[in-house]
This record gives sequence, structure tokens and C-alpha cells, in this order.
Amino acid sequence: MPGSRFVRDTYRTRLLVVIVLMGLAGACFVYFLSQWSERKALLDAEAKAQDVLTYQTDNLISHLNKFSVISALVAKRPDVISMFRIRELGMLVEHGNYLASISAGLSGAQDFWFVDQRGEVFSSNNQQLIGINVKHKPYFEAGFQGRLGRDTAVDDSGQRYYIFASPVFVEGKVKGLVVVRVNLEVVEYVWALLKEPIFATESNGRILLSNIEGWRLQHFQPLIADQLPLDTYEQKKNKQEKYGGRKLTLKQHKADSLQVEIMEKIPMQSKLFTGRQSYLVNLLKPISGKTNTHYMELITDVPLLQWQLHVLIDLTPVKQQRLMTATISSLLVALLMLFVWVLFERRRRLIERARHQRAFSLRLERQVRDRTHELTAANNHLEIEVIERRAAEKALRETQQDLVQAAKLAGIGQMSAALAHEYNQPLAAIHSYADNAQQLLHLNKTDDVYANLGRITAITQRMADLTKTLRSFAHKPEATLEVVQLSAVMDEMIILLSPQAKKQGVELSVLPPKEDVCVTAGHVRLSQVIINLVTNAMDAVKDSQTRHVEVSWSSDGSDAHIYVKDSGAGVPDELADKIFTPFFTTKGAGVGLGLGLFIVYNMVKEFQGTIELKKQDNYGAVFYIVLPLAAS
Repeated sequence: MPGSRFVRDTYRTRLLVVIVLMGLAGACFVYFLSQWSERKALLDAEAKAQDVLTYQTDNLISHLNKFSVISALVAKRPDVISMFRIRELGMLVEHGNYLASISAGLSGAQDFWFVDQRGEVFSSNNQQLIGINVKHKPYFEAGFQGRLGRDTAVDDSGQRYYIFASPVFVEGKVKGLVVVRVNLEVVEYVWALLKEPIFATESNGRILLSNIEGWRLQHFQPLIADQLPLDTYEQKKNKQEKYGGRKLTLKQHKADSLQVEIMEKIPMQSKLFTGRQSYLVNLLKPISGKTNTHYMELITDVPLLQWQLHVLIDLTPVKQQRLMTATISSLLVALLMLFVWVLFERRRRLIERARHQRAFSLRLERQVRDRTHELTAANNHLEIEVIERRAAEKALRETQQDLVQAAKLAGIGQMSAALAHEYNQPLAAIHSYADNAQQLLHLNKTDDVYANLGRITAITQRMADLTKTLRSFAHKPEATLEVVQLSAVMDEMIILLSPQAKKQGVELSVLPPKEDVCVTAGHVRLSQVIINLVTNAMDAVKDSQTRHVEVSWSSDGSDAHIYVKDSGAGVPDELADKIFTPFFTTKGAGVGLGLGLFIVYNMVKEFQGTIELKKQDNYGAVFYIVLPLAAS
């Protein structure tokens, strides 16, 4: 419709303008927020580095000051002063080495030695130091001026030491020095536990101590590509943007700030001991085990030792913080833009919906009217189908009952030959007993006549039981469920199938439990289930060397368990899922219709039970039935 198209185009134009303005504002918001986040992350990293520096500086000074105090205390011992008096007189000092060894062992220092006025070491715990002259060392001059002498030493093997020299006063004059040499590797043992790179440099820029092994005794400046004071970080970024993003050298960075220009003109020695400085540095190559080369460097002066202590903080979290802030803020802006777009679309749709509401209502009324007629016709058709389905279901049930009865009659037909043989034997016996009775009666042997008549009565009773069982089995069963004793069902099965088993040469074993088991089922139908299964089992063992069929049952307190096992070849795995389907049989053509197990399955299901085919060692097929026990 023209009106709808005009409304849609107007709202789309307004929406486009709003989205563009929001995009520009969002871009500015993301930029400034990411800049603020990066600056805050840098300040947090700087505060972290300052904490590390403060703690490690205090630990370093306290560790070394311990040895300065020890050297001063040893210099004031009376035996040490007496030892220097003896040395001044040119006499041999005997216990100096022992005293030095004891002092080194108790204090934990690397070496202790005693120096006379000529600068000669005359006693020490290290025999290699005795006899050398240290008059040219800086700590000798400071010690003989009455001050505590300090110095840093590195031997030929790269071992680093710090030396304290305390003056020994004899009658108010300095007569010698007590020198303590401390191994600085102990400090590195502590630093090795830190994950941040940390190192100490001398006044000439050489790295004396570090938890990075490759940096020790190297100069730091050749290890870095560029260095920028943290305060000029924003100027650096502006400078890079001005030069089109080119990487600047160290001298180009220093030209960004008047402060850096002045520092460049001052010698390195004069830059020390000016407090703390913060820099952004880029290493020439990554530290071992790391991939990043960008760090924040925080430097603090240790005037007492004439060292600078440096700590490097990885800037990867700073970059990640900026990226995460930019990502989150971009998502927020995108969500806001999406929300505005949804609002505009919803408003447009509401307007269009209002315009189409009346036309839609009219169309809906017509559709409802037409649909009502269609549903009425469909309901009538469904009623006819329901009636037809009910009639078909009733006919199916009747057919199924007839099929069950036919299967029983077919089973009776299969048993007829064996039953005829079973009847012939007792009839022949009756005939023989009757003839004998006539002869005995003629001879007046009445007692023998009565005995023969009793045998004839027992035989006729047995034939009557067999006939009664067969008639009961052939009777059409009722659909009701009742309490059925499994032993009675098994007795009927034995009466009906024993002749057939004897004829086929099958050993039929029945293993009853100690206590009788009662289930809820139909007596005749349950008899048909057992007889069908046993008949199939006897057919399965016809071609086997061992013809054995076993029937057993038991109870677990809630269900009855019935097993029908045979020694036949069993059912192949690929056919196990099909044996309970109608018209499926493993017998040859013309032998059976494949309905026996189908009927058994449905009867067991009517009894609220289950039947399945199992496998068991030394048996072919094992049919397992579970039926609910009858209420006591």
C-alpha cells in the first residue's frame, strides 16, 4: 500500500540518522574509555612495581647492614684490639685466623680478614687472602679515615661480593681494619622466587645482581631497544601518530620531553640517586621463557650502596585490559544501537499494525466462517472413521481369539498320534485283563478276578484324566484373570506332552521349586503358553544328538520366573528380534504358520508379564517369562 510504504521509508530515514549519530558518539566513547583504562592499568602496574621495589630495597639494605654491624662489633673486641697492638710491634699473631674463621661461621659471611696499616692481610679464614695488599682498594682509604669502608668486588670466576671495612682504634688511632666480604648470591636466591624481572645496577650501569641469569655483569642499555619516561607516554603516542605510526628510536623518544633532553646531556654518574623514575622500555629480545618485550621499568636509588634497583612489569595485562575495555564498551554501544533499532522497528510495526487491523479483522471473520464449515465436515468424517475403527478392532479381537483357538486345535492335532498310541496301550491291557477275569471266574478264583477288575478301573481312570485334560485344553478360554498354580499348569503340560516326548525320544525334565508359586493369569491361556513353548523346544531338538528339554520356575517375592530351555542349535543373533513377530518361523516350508510365539507374546502381555529370549551356556534357546505373583 502507498501509505504503508511512506511510513516505512520515513522511519527508515530517521533510524539511519540516529544510528549514524550513535555510532560516532559510541566510537568516541570507546576511544576515551580504552585510553582511560590503559592509563589506569599503567598506574596500577606502577604501584605494584613500587611495592616490589620498596620491599626488596628494605630487604637488601637490612641484609647487608647486618654485616656492617658485625664488622664494627668485631673491631671493638678487646682481643682484636690486642691483636693489632701485637701486629704494630711486629710480633707474630697466632689466633687471628681462628678468630676470623669463628666470626665468618657465626655471621654467615663469605670471608673475614684483618688488615694492618700497610694494607697487608695478616689473618683470614681464607688462606689464599693472607699476604695480599689491599692498600689501593677504596674501602682501605675510607677505613683509615675512621669511616665504614664499602666496596663491590667481582672475582675472575664472576662471583660477586660486597665488602665492609670497619676501622680498629688503638688508643684513639686507626691501626688496622676488620674486613668482611659478603656473597651477594644469597640475595639472588630470594629474587629467584619473584616472577617480575628485578636487577641491581652499579653507578656505571653494569648489572650486578639479577634474577635473570643471562643479564648478570652486563650493561642494561645495550639490552633495550628504546626507553621512554612514563610521564611522556602520551607525547610518545602523539609523536607516533604524527610520524604515521613509525617506530621511534631512543634518541627520538628523548626529544619528546625537555626533561629527557636535559638528562641526555648529563653524564650517567650524575643521573643516579635522584629518587624513583618510571619508564616504558622495549627489550631487544624477549627474556628466556617469555614472548613479550614491552615492560614498565621502575627504578629506585640505593644511595647507601651506590646502586640502582630496577624492576620490570610485563605490559601484556595492560594491553589486554585496554583490549577488553574496548571490546566490552564496543559491545555495549552495539547493544544500545540494537536496542534503539528495535524500538524504531517496534514503533513502525505498531503503526502499520493499526492500519491493517480493520482489514485483518474482516479477513479473519471470513476465514473463521469458512474454517468452521471445514471443521464441521471434518468432525463428521472423523465420527464415521471412529465407528469403522471400533468395528475393525472388535473384529480383530474376535479373529485373534479364533486364531488362538485354532492354534490350540492345531497343537491337539499334532499330539493326536502320540495320544492314540497312549490310548491303544491301556485298551489292550483292559482287553487282556477282561479275558483273564473270565478265565479266573470260570475257575472260581474270585480274588484274582477282583484284582484284575481293580487294574481295569485304574487304567480307565488314567484315560479319563487324559481325556479331561485334553478337553479342558481345547475349551475356548475366558478373558478374565484368576489365581493360577504353576504346578497345576505344569502337571497338565506333562500329561499332554509326555506321550509326544516319548515318541520323539526327547527327555522332558520338570524342576519344580520347594514351595508352590501362584500367579495372576488365565489357567487355560497360561497352559497354552507353556505347551507352545515346550512343543517348540521339542521340535528344536529333533536333529540334535542330545534331545533334552527342561522346564523350571521360581519366585523372588514379587514376580514368578519361568524358564523353558532346550539343547537345540538355538536362534541366530540376526533373527532374535523377529521371533515374536507374526508369520515368522525358522521351520521349513509347510511346517507351521509362525504364529505360536506371536500368540505366546500377546498372552503373556495380557497377564502383565514379559517374555524374552536369552542365551545360556550348554543350552540352545532359553525362553524367560516373568509374571506378577498373585496376592496372598
